[in-house]
Amino acid sequence: MQKDNVSVVELVTAFSIGKMDFPELLDALQQREGLDEAEYKAGMDTLWRMREEQAIDQVSITTLLDRLQVM
Repeated sequence: MQKDNVSVVELVTAFSIGKMDFPELLDALQQREGLDEAEYKAGMDTLWRMREEQAIDQVSITTLLDRLQVM
């Protein structure tokens, strides 16, 4: 997966279905320059939905929510 032009939602979804491991996801997010407001909101909404659905473990969700907030 080429990560430089993939949205946060696509990255998180790839992780949740096993197409990307957690360190790879964190690396892809770290390489991003930042997020515009729409992508930030979409990413946060996706993470909160996945938290409710228990699609991703709690520690990973917390780490990702924290990471998006500083982007």
